[in-house]
Amino acid sequence: VAGFCHRRGRSSLIGLVLLSSACAAPVPMPGAAPVTSRFAMGGVSTAEAGIRHYLPDGDSLALRSIAGLPGDTLLRLLHYGLAHHRLGHWQASNYALQQAEAIAEARYTKSLSQGLGSALINDKVLDYNPPPHERAFMHYYGMLNYLQLGDRDAALVEARKANVFLERYTRENGERSYESDAAVQYVAGMLQWARGDTDDAIVSLRKAGMAYDTYRERYGLSAPKFVGVDLARTASALGITEVAADVSKTYGLTKADIAPTKGSGELIVLIENGYIAHRIQQKLYVPILASEKAMLSAGGLETAVAVLPLVDRTITLFTETMRGNEYAKAYQDGYVLGAIITGGDVFSMAWPKYSLYANGAEKVTVAVGTARQEGLVIDDLSAIAARHFEEEKGAIMRRALFRAAGKYVLSNLAGNATEKLASRAGAGGWVSQGIGMLGKAGAQVVADKSEQADTRSWSSLPAEIRAARFTLPPGDHPVTVKVLDADGTIRNIDLGVVKIASGETAVRSTFVDAPNRGSPQRFAMAQQGVDIRAGTAVASGAPPAGSTASLAGGA
Repeated sequence: VAGFCHRRGRSSLIGLVLLSSACAAPVPMPGAAPVTSRFAMGGVSTAEAGIRHYLPDGDSLALRSIAGLPGDTLLRLLHYGLAHHRLGHWQASNYALQQAEAIAEARYTKSLSQGLGSALINDKVLDYNPPPHERAFMHYYGMLNYLQLGDRDAALVEARKANVFLERYTRENGERSYESDAAVQYVAGMLQWARGDTDDAIVSLRKAGMAYDTYRERYGLSAPKFVGVDLARTASALGITEVAADVSKTYGLTKADIAPTKGSGELIVLIENGYIAHRIQQKLYVPILASEKAMLSAGGLETAVAVLPLVDRTITLFTETMRGNEYAKAYQDGYVLGAIITGGDVFSMAWPKYSLYANGAEKVTVAVGTARQEGLVIDDLSAIAARHFEEEKGAIMRRALFRAAGKYVLSNLAGNATEKLASRAGAGGWVSQGIGMLGKAGAQVVADKSEQADTRSWSSLPAEIRAARFTLPPGDHPVTVKVLDADGTIRNIDLGVVKIASGETAVRSTFVDAPNRGSPQRFAMAQQGVDIRAGTAVASGAPPAGSTASLAGGA
């Protein structure tokens, strides 16, 4: 069983089911767990609500909920990897994450046939390609799993793989906000330093520091002091005095802060707090006025003239809906009603939107013996996911707009073809016209039903990661996490006794949840600053002067 759990073979959901049976408690037969009102209110699917409900209590029924997820193998593997990690099945978690990594690499380049399916139907027909933060966290959990298994060399391999992936992503997507991941790079750097991989360690810690520069600007999240201490201490030990001095100045460190800690070890306690923001569907019904309808059918210059106000109206409705403008729906409904009364038409668009229903704890404190430290936020995955989506929104909207327009044209063609067939079959003029209208209406119903947003994501990830770091003498140390909920409830999580060795870095992690909603401030800040109109300026091939289109990856 142990050999099977460690095996890095080809992807196999059958293998994962066998692994779940061999490496974990008995798993119920596949089928989604029931929705609980606590998580269903957030708009997640039935299966996702089940995962969120069972995982905090270490209940293996979470695996049953994952089996109830529709569709993509890679996405299920990601959920399995995280669920097994939280259930303490380290080998099973590694197996699932390694298979997910292999599939993600194979999907890195999208096929032409899938792109065509997306253009004609919806983005959900594409194989799921994880966004960069999800790719990075495959290796994050790999590091934690191997540490729990006592295999520090394998943990270092995962750290290096995280470095390589993030370096490649930055090289190929340098205009994005997410160029590196502070938490992943920080944990990797600390493991590399403890094992003597000093060159890799300084690179990882410096990348973490640079990531915090972006976090501060984009999300309002600054680096905890201990990150600066570790970076400055590492640079000083390597003789890179200018880096140590610059970091000390930035973080307000003293010589005592960065002095070597001979004969001691380090303990990092990671607290995964709440659930990441998830995708929900937004749908927009865009009216085509009667005058525009006639011009769209005319062809040539008239069609081009009609397209401009239609695109502008669509962008306005899209933008106001995304902003949560309370008048957007009334504005849309008024236009749609006007189009129907005057003999116009309507087409539908669907796109995803991130919703924050984090269920995170208000405050977390870590106690190691008599020493106590507050768990400080080192990563806000909800903000990262929201910002990444904002920078892709222009491309997503373009695809939705062109797809909706294409479906509208096809529905008109279907109506005309149906009318001609009816006429050839001997139907009278008004009868054939009625049949044609029915054919068009049926095609429009099909088009509307097929217009669905891609709401898939690794939704069992945490909303944020908090950390507390301790420098401790060698020996055994009891570790307790105290959780303060928004309603004032206090509860303790016993992480057991941690053995600290001189010169080593020990890592422990836990997951907490609570009834409140995480950090809406950072989430809202992450959603600001991307101009959707600039992101859809495709006619000239260049964005308007002073726009922020460059933030959208040239979209």
